[in-house]
Amino acid sequence: MRALAGWILVLALAGAPALAGTGGAGEGKEAAAKSNGTSAATENSNTPTADAPKTEALPKAATPAAPSMENQVQQLRDLVEAQSRQLQAQNEQLREQQRKMYQMEDQLRAVNTTVENSGLAINPATNAGFIAYNGDEKKDDNPTAIRFKGVTIQPGGFFAAEGVYRNRAISNDVNTDFKGVPMPGSSQAKTSELNFSGRQSQLTLMVTGKLDNIRLRGYEEGDFLSAGVTSNNNQTNSYTFRQRQIWAQATLDSGWQFTGGQMWTLVTETSHLLDPLTEVRPRTIDAQYTLGFSWARQFGFRISKNFGDKFAVGLSVENPQTTLTAHGFAINNVVAHNGVAGTNDVTINSTVSNGNFLLGAPGDLSGLYNNQANYSFNAAPDFVFKAALEPGWGHYEIFGLVSTFRSRIFPCAVSTPTPVAPCPANTASVLGATNDTRAGGGFGANARAPFFNKHLDVGLHALVGSGVGRYADSGEPDVTIRGDGTLALLRSVQALGSLELHLGSKLDIYGYAGGDYAGKGSYVSATGGTTGYGSPAFTNSGCGTETLPNGGQTLATSVSVPVSAGGSGTKISTGQSPTAYNGFLPGALGSCTADTRAIIEGTLGFWYRFYQGPRGRLQYGLQYSYVTRNAWGDVAGRSPHGVENMGFASFRYYLP
Repeated sequence: MRALAGWILVLALAGAPALAGTGGAGEGKEAAAKSNGTSAATENSNTPTADAPKTEALPKAATPAAPSMENQVQQLRDLVEAQSRQLQAQNEQLREQQRKMYQMEDQLRAVNTTVENSGLAINPATNAGFIAYNGDEKKDDNPTAIRFKGVTIQPGGFFAAEGVYRNRAISNDVNTDFKGVPMPGSSQAKTSELNFSGRQSQLTLMVTGKLDNIRLRGYEEGDFLSAGVTSNNNQTNSYTFRQRQIWAQATLDSGWQFTGGQMWTLVTETSHLLDPLTEVRPRTIDAQYTLGFSWARQFGFRISKNFGDKFAVGLSVENPQTTLTAHGFAINNVVAHNGVAGTNDVTINSTVSNGNFLLGAPGDLSGLYNNQANYSFNAAPDFVFKAALEPGWGHYEIFGLVSTFRSRIFPCAVSTPTPVAPCPANTASVLGATNDTRAGGGFGANARAPFFNKHLDVGLHALVGSGVGRYADSGEPDVTIRGDGTLALLRSVQALGSLELHLGSKLDIYGYAGGDYAGKGSYVSATGGTTGYGSPAFTNSGCGTETLPNGGQTLATSVSVPVSAGGSGTKISTGQSPTAYNGFLPGALGSCTADTRAIIEGTLGFWYRFYQGPRGRLQYGLQYSYVTRNAWGDVAGRSPHGVENMGFASFRYYLP
C-alpha cells in the first residue's frame, strides 16, 4: 500500500507541468508566449493598441515556478525517510506488544498449576483480580464474579472423575501413601488394587475488596479427600468435605503483603515472587503429588515485601508438628523361668516399649481434635525465611527453615536391680523426669526457567536438613529416640527435577524424577537394647516371607521375667495377641523392621484440554508412576525394597 501511494505521488508530480495548460487565461498566455519564443515582458507590456485606449496596467501577481526535478526527488526522499521512521516506530510498538504478550503468557503459565487444581485463574502480576482461562473478556450479562456490598465474590473449582490402578495393593484412594509401598513378602505385594473416585473435586471461593491503598482478599478451598466415621465404599461413599486452604490477605501499594490462615507453607515453590495461589505444584493426578516435592498446608502468618516486581523477601510463622519413628529396645537373652527355676527355661529376645519419653497425645474429641491422630506438644512455631528473584528470565528462590522439637523424658521408666540416682532399685518411677528440647532445620533452593520460546519449563528443587522430614512428600520422620529417651534429629534430603512441555494451548506433557531420603540413628539403652531408626542391629530377615492374616496366628504365650533378670516380675508376650479374624487385616511381616532409607519416583503424564472457553474448561489426563522404597540394611546386610507401579486417569470440568 505504501509503494502504491509513492507511485501515485510520483505520477502526480511528473504530470504537474502538463496539467498547467488547463489552468486560467493568464497561465495560458504565459505558456503560449514561452512556446512562441516571445518575451513575456512584451506580451505583458503596457503599450496601448489601436483597439484599446491607453491605460495603466495593474501589477500582476507572481506565478510560482514549476517544481524542478531536483525538488521532486528531494520530496520523494523526504517522504521515504518519513515512512521509514514511521515503520521503525511501528516495529518497536509491535515488539513491545509482543513482549507484553510473552509476559502475559508467563503469568498465565505461572498460575497454570493453580488453575489445574482449583479452577481459579489469578493474575500474578497484580495479585488481585481475575482473568479468563483463554483471556476472553466476559460480557456484562455473563459475569465471572458476584458484586456484594462493595466486594467481589469469585466462585471456582472443578469436578473430577478419576481412577487409579496399583499392581501392589496399599488400600489408598487417588493419593498415595509412599511409605506404605509393601515389602516383597507381604500379602499386599502379591495382589493389585483398582479404585475410582470423585473425591478430588474442589470448590473454591475468592472474596476481594479495595481500600484507598490496600487490596483485601479472602480465599477458601476444599475437597472431599477426607473420611468420617460413616464413610465407606460399600454403599454411600459419603466422604466429608475438608479444609485445604482458608486465609485472609492485605496487600499495600508499597509492596508489603500480610497473609494469615491455612495455606501452603512458604517452603513450597511459588511462580510469582512469594504470592499465595502461585504455588508451583506438580501437575500429577496423584493427590499426594510426587516424591521430592517439599510441602505442607498448615496455619501460617506470612509477611513479605515486593521490590519492583523483581525481588521479594518474606518470613512465615507456621504451625509446628513432630513426626516420629522409633522402635522399642530389647531385653536380650533374658532367661525366663516358667514355674520352677531350671525347669522349661525359655530364652527371650523380646522387644518392649521404651516408656521413657512422651512426645504428645492422641487428639481430644472435646477439644475438637481427631482421636485417631497423634498431636505433638509443641514448644515453638516453625519459621521459614525466603527470598525470590525474577530477573526477567526464570524464577529463583532460596529459603531456610527452623523447627523446634520437645519431649518429656523419664530416666527411671525402666527398673533395674541396681539403683542409679535418682532412680530407685527394682521400681519404675517418674523421679528425674524433665523436658528435652532440640532445634533443627534446613536450607533449600528452587529454580525454574523457560526454554524454546516458553514451550518448555525446567525446574529443580532441593531441601536438606535435620528434623525436616515432615515437609517431605512421603512424610518422613523428623526425629527418633535415643536409649535414654532424648530426641535425635534425623537427616533428610528432598530433591525433585521437573520438565513440563507446553504444546499449544491444549496439550501439556510433564515428567518428574525425585526422591526423599531419611538418615538413620542407632542407639543403645541402659539395659543393652537397641532403639532408634534404621539401626543395623534391627533385623530384616522376614521381609520376604508372607504371613497369615491377623487372627490366623497361633495364640500368644507369655512367661514371667524374674526381677533378677531385670524384668520386674511382669509377664512378657512371646507371640502375637489373638485378633478376631474378619478377612480385612493382612498379616504383619515378622522380623522385618525395614525402616525407609530412600523412596524414589519417576512420573510421566499429560493433560489435554479439548474445550477451553467462556463456558469453562474440559480436560482429561493420564499418569504413570514407578516407585521404589528402599530400606536400611540390618546386621546381616539385608536391605529389602518394595516396588510399585501406578496408573491414573482423570476427567475434569473447570468452572469458568
